[in-house]
Amino acid sequence: MKKILMLFVLMLTFSAATYAQKVYYKCTGDNVRVRMQPSTSAKLVQYNDVEIVEPGPVYLQTGDFVTSKGVKRNGFVQVYYHGECNLWNVGWVSEKYLKLAKQCTKCKGQGHLGGVCPDCKGEGDEYCCNWTGKKLCPECYGVGYK
Repeated sequence: MKKILMLFVLMLTFSAATYAQKVYYKCTGDNVRVRMQPSTSAKLVQYNDVEIVEPGPVYLQTGDFVTSKGVKRNGFVQVYYHGECNLWNVGWVSEKYLKLAKQCTKCKGQGHLGGVCPDCKGEGDEYCCNWTGKKLCPECYGVGYK
């Protein structure tokens, strides 16, 4: 019985560790399509918040960041929008247009070093500070990754 219980705990630990893992990717191409399924024939993901951006399909540009839980299929990576606004949720991007991003050493992935944003005076209601009210890291410009 103890062996079964230990095996169950071990499996639960591994699945929780895998689920919690977050990977950051940086896009290496322009007009890279974000698809609904891991296939070149799949429909494109559409923007959620059309008050901020024009309605239509989501395209990544060089330097855009996305997050992933490490799920890959058919040469595609399942990715999630990385940002404060809810522009889009989840999609699939061809692995050939993504490279692993490295955590910013200056802010240790936080995107800011503390201090009040000089543009919005700490209000946090402007894009100037990614809506945090804190001054952005000068190395990664608020992303936390490079």
